[in-house]
Amino acid sequence: MIVINHAAFALVITSAYAAFCPNGWVPHDDSCYLFSRDKQMWPVAAAHCAALNAQLPIIETEREDNFLQQTLRGLHANDRNINHTYYSIGGTDIATETEWVWAKTHQPFGYTGWGKNEPDSIGDQDCLVMGGPQDFMWNDSRCTDLFFFICEMKGYEGGDIIGK
Repeated sequence: MIVINHAAFALVITSAYAAFCPNGWVPHDDSCYLFSRDKQMWPVAAAHCAALNAQLPIIETEREDNFLQQTLRGLHANDRNINHTYYSIGGTDIATETEWVWAKTHQPFGYTGWGKNEPDSIGDQDCLVMGGPQDFMWNDSRCTDLFFFICEMKGYEGGDIIGK
């Protein structure tokens, strides 16, 4: 009986801190994430997110990065083309080569999740993606390449308690 009570308590605590998100968005901590099903160039993806009152993600912690990686692995668990699967996220070094910043805030990265030998800055690779070939670790890529993308928005506070 004690184990059940602790499990119920843990569930309530976890739920109390989860974001409330629009349909189709995935909650994590205080944010909501939308994983695109179409491919766009990085600037078009950023504009699409902005039209949804969101942005390409600013990944601030290893916890957030791990959540996104695990979600992408799940979305592509049976994908035979995983080595050609990339998702645009919110970083760029387009203003100054090798000085990576978050496009929305112009702030340098506090946390990084670069893949092995990345960023390699080969031929105008000024936009940040998470790539399947390195288990969705970070990679620099050309901003004109077509990739899936992720949008992030702040979750809504409040909501109804279901089942009470």
